[in-house]
Amino acid sequence: TVTVAVAESESESETVTVALAETVAESESESESETETVADDDSAPQEYKKRTILTMSTRLDLMVPAGEGVDAAADVVREVFARVAERANEWRPESPLSAVNAAAGGEPTAVPDDLRALLGRGLRLGVRTGGAFDVTWAAMWGLWDFRADPPQPPPLAEVAKRIALVDFRQVEVDAQAGTVRLPRKGMKIGLGGIAKGWALDESAAALQKLGVASFMMSAGGQVLPEPVWSRSWP
Repeated sequence: TVTVAVAESESESETVTVALAETVAESESESESETETVADDDSAPQEYKKRTILTMSTRLDLMVPAGEGVDAAADVVREVFARVAERANEWRPESPLSAVNAAAGGEPTAVPDDLRALLGRGLRLGVRTGGAFDVTWAAMWGLWDFRADPPQPPPLAEVAKRIALVDFRQVEVDAQAGTVRLPRKGMKIGLGGIAKGWALDESAAALQKLGVASFMMSAGGQVLPEPVWSRSWP
């Protein structure tokens, strides 16, 4: 067994409501294709088709050249985001990530390869930022109740207790066995700070595999244009 050492290398009812609302939005509220003309000083104007997809509790705008087939491109992007949300959403009790959190302090949990890869990127970001980015922040869940009237800060002793559980360096990733383990009960992983960016990268790769060489995606404030050096994007 090879354990990868990191240093080396809402309430449940709210969760259900969000998931249901997201499902309805994705199936009923996506926009029809829109056409926009984009140009710069070095090229003739080119028409792009735009599709809006509601996914992962956010709006995703996709633009592709008019001749590329916006519906097929949108289907590919929607599938990628749905797969990431299914596996890496800590708010969904049935997700593989929730299974890892539920097993904290116990045995390792088998996870899909892509979730392990996403988690690995999050852990590497923890190393690069000196812990400023920490995927185990989720141990702090539930301490603050922003709907309370009046709102009250949590007891400092409880905050200190939870902070002791926040340490990405303790996450155990076994690449050979395909497992992830949180060694201390109460530890939790939350990938909300990286999952959408990961989904954009995965979507870009899927679009290129489909043969779409020029596109732009924007989701939750994150923008990914391809080619990245193009001056033609507004």
